[in-house]
Amino acid sequence: MVNGIIVKKRKTGSKRMQWVARGYYQAFQAVKETISRILDGANPGIQSDIDHQRWYLQLFDPSVTAGILKPSDLAGYRNHQVYIGNSKHVPLSVDAMFDTMPVLFELLENEPEPSVRAVLGHFVFVFIHPYMDGNGRMGRLSMDSNSC
Repeated sequence: MVNGIIVKKRKTGSKRMQWVARGYYQAFQAVKETISRILDGANPGIQSDIDHQRWYLQLFDPSVTAGILKPSDLAGYRNHQVYIGNSKHVPLSVDAMFDTMPVLFELLENEPEPSVRAVLGHFVFVFIHPYMDGNGRMGRLSMDSNSC
């Protein structure tokens, strides 16, 4: 019986990791499209602002397909306060988050140095924490587009 439980947990965990890996792959493909537009002359800050919701949808699409999340769970930014386990940082309130996200993308739009844009974009995005989940992953994906 114990072995059956262990095997079941491994299979369940393995399937979850497949969804996570698939989502990361899909999001990375979407980021590559963003990077292609940037290399063709688009402003990195503007293009990241336009495309980042699509990255998020791709990141969690496998969880929607598997029935873990509802499509409505991925509709825009969070509408509740979020807390990060084992952290002293409390992300911005919902109102402050909605006020701050356009400012972040304006900063990225006007920053000419790619290395500054990449670090600034990642740090501030994760600090704001605009989504209920996936903010760290989204921050890392944004580093790719903002470093162009």
